[in-house]
Amino acid sequence: MNRLGVLSIKDVLNYNYCPRIVYFEYVLRIPQRRTVKEDAGLEAHNNFVPRAKRNRMEKRLTYDKKLFNLPLHSPKHNLQTVVDCILIDSKENMAIPMQFKRGKAPSCLYRTMKFQLVAEALLIEECLGFSCPFGLVKFLPEEKTLRTEIGFEQKEELKYQLCKINDVVRSEMYPEGPKTQNFCTDCCYFNKICQGYES
Repeated sequence: MNRLGVLSIKDVLNYNYCPRIVYFEYVLRIPQRRTVKEDAGLEAHNNFVPRAKRNRMEKRLTYDKKLFNLPLHSPKHNLQTVVDCILIDSKENMAIPMQFKRGKAPSCLYRTMKFQLVAEALLIEECLGFSCPFGLVKFLPEEKTLRTEIGFEQKEELKYQLCKINDVVRSEMYPEGPKTQNFCTDCCYFNKICQGYES
């Protein structure tokens, strides 16, 4: 969330990881500490993009244009982001958001990754007028790409999440914790101002 109260996709990721992160950042005003993983991920992304501009991003897809690091903003959904990459098929009026991740590819996409793509798809459809039936995540070390479908249900779930994030900030009510204790391990708030998972 910026100074004007506009949410970012990082807020969506944080909410899906643990709703309390939103509370600590915007109600208690305790900023998240930047992690070594985030710094390494940003460096890998910056090194990859110049190469990606020259190469074909996804051989199984038809597209005639690639856009990189495109900022998008929706006043309607009070949401903004910068999309890593958008693959556009002008003939089909279709655009596919693609994220770049530094880590090893999981067996399936995590919830946070899926909802980042859903948020990007929502912004692309509203701001650029393309349909976004699915999204991709490219894991850079392995050059492996995973896909998630993006339909009506996923977009409605995202809109619900955006309302819940705004509710946490406006009402200043302490939200429930993460869905699993595993999420607490890497959290900068754990054992400092939060006792973590509560069953």
